[in-house]
Amino acid sequence: MLRGLTVVVLIVGLVALLVLGPRYLRSTDEAAKTSAETCNLDDGACQWRNEAGDWQVSLSLSGKTTPPTLTLSLSAPESVASSERLMAVLSGYSMEMGTFPVALTPTGEPGQFRGQSQAPVCSVDPEMTWQVALRQGGSDVAMPEVVVFHNVVSAK
Repeated sequence: MLRGLTVVVLIVGLVALLVLGPRYLRSTDEAAKTSAETCNLDDGACQWRNEAGDWQVSLSLSGKTTPPTLTLSLSAPESVASSERLMAVLSGYSMEMGTFPVALTPTGEPGQFRGQSQAPVCSVDPEMTWQVALRQGGSDVAMPEVVVFHNVVSAK
């Protein structure tokens, strides 16, 4: 009798864990994202300072294609050598959509870089938010804020 009761309690506990576990993990992940400071590129350029100096990133859209061409402009500290590889990594912020690397190339002016790519679009959520992270020479650039932008075209 005790053995049967123990088995029933273990099965109920496992089912509860399988049902409630993912919900708990998802809600803590969303809470962590909403507690971080964000800078929205839809509202203009994002600026920050780290140990290397002052940084600024901005976003513009151009072209008549759907989706349009996305241009990221980066102003990095002059200590960042133009020969050093810089990359912007676009990834889903409000939902997982993979990553889209955008190579940033020097413009000829010290500390100025630019990269172009076809703008990523989520056909499921017209309010999709994308995150921009920077990598310098294979390492992440320290950014005190989460830099984001929204879908550039609405899904139809």
